[in-house]
Amino acid sequence: MTKEVDFKLVEQLCGIFCTEEEISGILGITKMTLRNRIKEVYGWETTFPILYEKWSSKGKMSIRREQFSLAMKGNERLLIWLGKQVLDQRDKNEVGFDPNRPAVFKLAMGKTIEREKDEDDE
Repeated sequence: MTKEVDFKLVEQLCGIFCTEEEISGILGITKMTLRNRIKEVYGWETTFPILYEKWSSKGKMSIRREQFSLAMKGNERLLIWLGKQVLDQRDKNEVGFDPNRPAVFKLAMGKTIEREKDEDDE
């Protein structure tokens, strides 16, 4: 006897990022049975990873929507994070060098070393 699979439930479980093993366990079937039912219902070229990618995207969209909503309500950390992710913004770390100013390095041993000027510096 063939066990029926509730694919609406499978879609919802993918939407909250359940694994294939977890979904099979919830349905009370083996992973192989789940894979076979997918092929019977959606075609032989369709696999669990294909459906998972499609159906889990709804969960990703929900997370993104909530993050955006929190950022728009003034969550500074999320605004910065979204700026980096979406707008390619980055923290700016500038290291400058002035050839007219002698470079001084403090070593961990407590010694100080001053950079000698090159002929090019003058």
